[in-house]
Amino acid sequence: METPRNNTATLITVALAGAAAGAILGILFAPDKGSVTRGNLTGRARQLAGNLTESLGIRRHTEEHAKTPAPGVDHVL
Repeated sequence: METPRNNTATLITVALAGAAAGAILGILFAPDKGSVTRGNLTGRARQLAGNLTESLGIRRHTEEHAKTPAPGVDHVL
């Protein structure tokens, strides 16, 4: 009988091996060129990050926000 620690290590190893095999197969059978796929992944990652920051109510730092004085401040340097 395996100890719980060995079970966990085995599960993690199998999960990592499956993820690696999936990544390799995905690259080998990708329908688009690498540059197109990278562009798609970048766009989706940015969209996900935007959705996450919006849902968490996080305000992104932009030049417009940097030029806006904080409440109670009369001027911006």
